[in-house]
Amino acid sequence: MNNRQLEEKKYYEEDELDLLDLVRTIVQHRVLIIVTTIIFMIVALFGGYAYNRSKSVTTAIISLDYPGRESGQTPLGGVLTPDEILPEALLNSVYDRHKDHIKAKTRRDFLEEFHATGMIPKYIQKKIENSENKGEKYIYTPTEFKISSSENKKIMDLVVNDIVVEFIRKYRPYNVVDPLEVGKNYDYPVIYQIVDAKIDTLKILVKNREKENFISKKSGISFDKINADIKNLENIELQDYYSYYSGHHLSLDATGMRIKYNSKIFVLKGQLEGLENQAGVLNELLNGYKGKNYIITDIEKANINQKDETYGNLLEQYIAVNKEINGKKIAINKIETDNKELWKYPSEEEKNILNDKLDKLVTKLNNIISEINILEEEYISNTYANMITISSPVIVTTSGKPLYMYLIIGLILGGCFGVFLAFASEFKKDYKKRYGK
Repeated sequence: MNNRQLEEKKYYEEDELDLLDLVRTIVQHRVLIIVTTIIFMIVALFGGYAYNRSKSVTTAIISLDYPGRESGQTPLGGVLTPDEILPEALLNSVYDRHKDHIKAKTRRDFLEEFHATGMIPKYIQKKIENSENKGEKYIYTPTEFKISSSENKKIMDLVVNDIVVEFIRKYRPYNVVDPLEVGKNYDYPVIYQIVDAKIDTLKILVKNREKENFISKKSGISFDKINADIKNLENIELQDYYSYYSGHHLSLDATGMRIKYNSKIFVLKGQLEGLENQAGVLNELLNGYKGKNYIITDIEKANINQKDETYGNLLEQYIAVNKEINGKKIAINKIETDNKELWKYPSEEEKNILNDKLDKLVTKLNNIISEINILEEEYISNTYANMITISSPVIVTTSGKPLYMYLIIGLILGGCFGVFLAFASEFKKDYKKRYGK
């Protein structure tokens, strides 16, 4: 064996000894290395968890489903904005009730953490892009809103649930018509006005619902049918009641009725006198107008298309005033005709007849009101049952890394640091042996 081979043999033997020393050192200090690695993994895990939480975002999706939402309206017809979904007053209420559990340091920070953003589906985004490429404008009103915040899930749950409760409280229609109660000691014209006003209220409510073509699944009643019943009541029972007391000039306060009619006549005659004076002045202006000596014999057929603008305006005013005069004369004549016969207190028989007519009228009216209330309740329950819902529950997302990655990092760093401590311990022992320190 030559010198070169001897040197190579010696080199490999030393290398094997170094490797064995390395393995022996690791085995001897395996507990230290394992403990160090575990500590690093735990620290990395908790550190990663804390970091992820600081970068976490809680979100939920609110969906709207009621008539008018597609055109950007609230259920009451107002403009639907993100503030209507997430009002500041609601956030203030949550902050006041749960500020001990809120991450934000101040009220302002808390308010700025929350956002309501309208969601646009991908196919709509595509349509918008295509329209923009063509130079057109595509309008889309979101019916879903994403609520987002960096607050914790518990607070977000509270906010989202409050959004639903508050929106329903504020916007869910609640139309209940009270039944009519009429005191029979009221005078007959007063009773007529009360019933007529109630009928007008019902007509407005039904008119707003007729276009929906809603039919009750329970009773088969529709708003069209109710509207027909109201018109029938108005034209028959109500008119019959009015015709009887007015045709017989009956009143529980005959003197008051005469005073009332005379007062109306007095007011109308005063208005008539003022209009006649105004017509006289306009007539003088027209007849005295330079170069225009027209005699107006028929107001209805007068020509107001004159070339002279001033004269044309005067003529137009004169015609309008004379039409008002004719209207006042007709109104006065009608009242005088109605009041020609003296109003009289009804006999017992006439009282009973009117009371019977009133009972039938009010009974039929209240039956219609009952049907309206039943149908309205079913309509609202059907139309607004899901007016606002939580279509996606609160979820927590983060921009940090998965926790297993932090564990791997802890494992690597802990293992390396454990090995370093093991060799540092061996170096310390060796140093003491050699130098006695």
